[in-house]
Amino acid sequence: MFEQVIINQDQFSKIKTMLNDKTTAVVYLPNHRSHLDYLLLTYVHWFYNQQLPYVCGTEKFLHISFVTKILRASGGFFIERE
Repeated sequence: MFEQVIINQDQFSKIKTMLNDKTTAVVYLPNHRSHLDYLLLTYVHWFYNQQLPYVCGTEKFLHISFVTKILRASGGFFIERE
């Protein structure tokens, strides 16, 4: 699907510093143009041996079984919105 993923090392270093500071919260707000945004975020954190981000999804993800398994394995949880 992708030949490579380019990470801005300076910016990710700042994020890693924030992640290691237990008094700071890091919140990612992907645009959800696809399901790849949160999967890619999780992969990058795993690759750099960082704490995996929590992923919150709506119940529509429950209908995509492989996505549900991946999200739950990486700390994902589901909410109902009305």
